[in-house]
Amino acid sequence: MRTNSRKTLTTLAAGLLVLALAGCGEEEPTTANEPSSTPSTSSSPGSPDTTDPTDAATSDAGQDGPVDFELVEIVSATEGGGTVTTTPTQLGGAGKVDAFVAKLNGPELPQEVRSTVKGVRPAPDEGLFAAVVAIGCDVPHDITLERAAGKLVVKPVIKKTGIECFAPVTSVAVFTAPTGT
Repeated sequence: MRTNSRKTLTTLAAGLLVLALAGCGEEEPTTANEPSSTPSTSSSPGSPDTTDPTDAATSDAGQDGPVDFELVEIVSATEGGGTVTTTPTQLGGAGKVDAFVAKLNGPELPQEVRSTVKGVRPAPDEGLFAAVVAIGCDVPHDITLERAAGKLVVKPVIKKTGIECFAPVTSVAVFTAPTGT
């Protein structure tokens, strides 16, 4: 009986090793335009949400295309909540910051966002923005920013690791960009 248990454990361990090795390797970084293998939680947090016009960073000024920006930081926390969006929120004071972080879970991520934006002073023609850019196992290392139809569109740059996680990680990008006014 003991021999069968050892054979079963050995077979199981070998199978797990093969599966683990199959997930390793270098992959190209992806953006939100490309399909992602990161798991999602709740009712579709991985899908972009651009339906809330109050969060839209819009401007009639400026041309469509890439926008120069300065990434302040991407802050991340396990089970941070929120909803992934391609439309950033302009943070123009304590009330706007509080409204933004109210959509996040737990004390950790809201506090990290508050700490990150606290000392940032954008140039006179720039604004401070934030967006939940990813929820999943892979954390973005950068973002891209462009203007499309007069609106700012932010997308994460993620290097897929193939790592599986037990709980999703919420990533919030904080950056400065021209307001176009």
